[in-house]
Amino acid sequence: MEPSKLLKLIALHRSYLEGRPGGVLLNLKGARMAGRDLSRLFMPGAMLSGIDLSHGLAVRAVLDRSDLFGANLTSANMAEASLTGADLRGANLTRTVLRGAKLDKADLRPGQLVIWVADRKRVEDRPTDLGGADLSGASARGADLEKVELAGAKLVGANLASANLFKANLTGADLSNASLVGARLKGALLNNAKVTGADLTGADLRGAELRNVDLLHANTDGTVFLDAVVQRGRQTLPPALRSALDAHAEWIRSNGAQGGPLSFAGQDFRGVDLEGTDLSGAVMEECDLTEANLRSCRLQFARLAKSRLVEARLDGADLSGAALREADLTRAVLCNVAARSVELLAPDGRGTGRSWPTDLRKARLGEADLRGADLRGARLGGAYLVYCNLAGADLRGAELDPADLVFSHLVAARTDF
Repeated sequence: MEPSKLLKLIALHRSYLEGRPGGVLLNLKGARMAGRDLSRLFMPGAMLSGIDLSHGLAVRAVLDRSDLFGANLTSANMAEASLTGADLRGANLTRTVLRGAKLDKADLRPGQLVIWVADRKRVEDRPTDLGGADLSGASARGADLEKVELAGAKLVGANLASANLFKANLTGADLSNASLVGARLKGALLNNAKVTGADLTGADLRGAELRNVDLLHANTDGTVFLDAVVQRGRQTLPPALRSALDAHAEWIRSNGAQGGPLSFAGQDFRGVDLEGTDLSGAVMEECDLTEANLRSCRLQFARLAKSRLVEARLDGADLSGAALREADLTRAVLCNVAARSVELLAPDGRGTGRSWPTDLRKARLGEADLRGADLRGARLGGAYLVYCNLAGADLRGAELDPADLVFSHLVAARTDF
């Protein structure tokens, strides 16, 4: 579309909004405008569903109450745009710049798109994707962000007061100095997020995951954390461990570009409280973690070979792909742990058909509580499992030969033997 024609249509749209004769509602449904500059244009209430404005510009554009359902706004610069009450369901806003934008009462829920393939209708639920988007200083008070993808997004100083963020993915997001007063974050993922200076007064975080989230410098007055996974014992940790955990969180948040993996060997961490921490890829070999609290920890691909975990609490922890060869887990509580094989992915995220098992070879698990544990494909050769409680555990595909299962409790366990 020629710029002159677009400007004419926008002029007719303004006339339509003002009720003047000859006015026409702006309709650019499905228009291909990738890379175009729509900055400062006045288009409230326009029909823009499915528009492709990827890599384009809409700086300070007025798009209040516009229909942007399923729009492609990938890498578009929409800084200071006004999108109050806009319909952005199912829109792709990956890496979109929305610094200082107004999104108050905007609808960013997943969209249900109808796709026709070979004359057959297919309905596809598509989340609104704001992964990596820059919403620093944006206002989204009361916005509906249910199940929205905000992983890695920049929300520094953003106003999300009273927003609906039910089951939203805010993994690794930067919420520093953001306002989340009264926000509904039930079931949301905030693992490795930054919340320094954030205001969570009265926010609902029931069932949310906040692994590696430092809440010490956030306002949590009246915040509801019922059933949430929270790192509660941070203030009791040694300074060196706290510093290492911060670097580890940054390493995970940046996909290895910054920070560094936690790495300790032969250290004394008896009784340490790391509940709710993401320790994926951490190295803690030959460490003493006797009676440590590792409930709900994420320990995927962690290396804990020959470590002492006697009477440690690991209820609900994820040990998938972890290396625990010759570890001492005598009388440890491992109820409902995930210790199954992990499928290895290619750099593009596709499956490779290969898996990495959890390694518990020659581990000492005498009198350990493994009720409901998922041990599918785990390597347990030579493990000592005498008097173990494996009721309801899933041992299908696990390597058990030779393993000592004398006097172990296997009621309702799923096995191949």
